[in-house]
Amino acid sequence: MFTRLKESKIPSSDPIALSFDIFVHICDVAGALGHWDNQSSLVCTEPTYCAMQATADGVRILTNPQKNEWDAYNAYLRVRASWLGLSSEDRLDRVLVRIGAMLRLHTPEEGVVLREAIFKLDTSILNRIVAQLDVQQQDQPGRTPTYIPAVLANLSNSPQLVGSKQERLSKAIILGLPFITKVLEKHKKLIINDQIDPNIPLNFNIIAGIAKAFPDRLNNEEFYIDKEGNVRLVSD
Repeated sequence: MFTRLKESKIPSSDPIALSFDIFVHICDVAGALGHWDNQSSLVCTEPTYCAMQATADGVRILTNPQKNEWDAYNAYLRVRASWLGLSSEDRLDRVLVRIGAMLRLHTPEEGVVLREAIFKLDTSILNRIVAQLDVQQQDQPGRTPTYIPAVLANLSNSPQLVGSKQERLSKAIILGLPFITKVLEKHKKLIINDQIDPNIPLNFNIIAGIAKAFPDRLNNEEFYIDKEGNVRLVSD
């Protein structure tokens, strides 16, 4: 997102247009589910509004032509890290901040749950998770995978993962991140070997459905990626 905005030069050439677009986005979010309650917003809670403002502040960094998309990204990451009590400099914490943003987490207590959960995984898979999910400036940009947040959210909300909210969040990390990492690794290999079109985004939508109904399948079954970019379990 930041790269496209930087390339457009709109933030630096027309900051008024940028501010108006941010305003329209806030109105769009605030109006979501208005058919259920047209007297107030069910979606635009204080944490959601703060997250949108943090994103807007990151975007506004690009109004300075001397700044780039990484300045914007890291500024946003620092804000989200501060909410969760995590470091924006540590690579593993940077992954957890991304996951926290995907799961709409905002408190230091939730940051503690994330950290405790991920350290239950073996060091070998931890290193692989960091390699895939801690975005670095030297990484080649590609199409953003879709529905990864839905996989994690559905795992944490799965009725099959019993326990408190914190326990289910922990299980979502333990089940979800290794699976997502393995898929991302395989997808990159397919692209390198010219076995899949890099212009087709990797799609976790089918897996998101499985994650909610049968979460343990992500830990026990093999997967493949079809030509349309859909991630599927071999047994389906």
